[in-house]
Amino acid sequence: MLYIGASMKAPKGQYSIPRATMWQSFVYGVVMAFVSLPFSIITNRSITTPHKLSAFKPAASLRLLLTSYERRRPWTLYLTPGLFLAQFLHVFFVTVFSRLVRIILVPTLANGLEDAERDGKVSDISTIGLSIFILFQALGGTAILCPLEVMSARLTVQRNYTPGAEFEEEDAEINAVNEGGEAVEYAGRDEDVLNLRSHSGEEPYKGLRHCYQRMLEEEGVSALFRAWWLTMLGAVLSGFA
Repeated sequence: MLYIGASMKAPKGQYSIPRATMWQSFVYGVVMAFVSLPFSIITNRSITTPHKLSAFKPAASLRLLLTSYERRRPWTLYLTPGLFLAQFLHVFFVTVFSRLVRIILVPTLANGLEDAERDGKVSDISTIGLSIFILFQALGGTAILCPLEVMSARLTVQRNYTPGAEFEEEDAEINAVNEGGEAVEYAGRDEDVLNLRSHSGEEPYKGLRHCYQRMLEEEGVSALFRAWWLTMLGAVLSGFA
């Protein structure tokens, strides 16, 4: 993505990536989160579906992954309760809040480690400030980003149905595929299959806050920090970008 006013001059044979300000990075992150949201939904549903999907029959697979309500109104994917808010908060923390903390604690790294090396200011980095920033990214970043990522994954697999017709539409989707000559295959007995809230008769998540509260009450705090070490690693590394 090119930014207005950015210089693209570089030594011959080299690529030059324009420097992005904090707010340019934020806007870019929000736009990319918006564009990628439907793909995240389809990807996560493909992973968690109990059905076997054919790689060569995308239409039949999409009929199983998306409800008829979602296919008739594709924009409802963006209205999945709490999902875009979770993505927005994730982008805001990484591109704005974390960068503000870095500017305060390690001013030399205000524009990233690569720029500090390019300007010959690596030796000016405060060891104490850098240590505090790394600790903030490791603990604070994980405490905020990990629950957001877990809840985002939960919300992507929650389907959007016509109000009051959840179970009827779900059965109709499977029957439509079967009537079209494409028998619906299910995963084998030895494979783990996730049980979605709509399938078990539980109340669907109404938003990000409701998802957070229900997960705490039903599964405990540990459910919000699954694979926390991966989030911690990403938070620490992204802090120097």
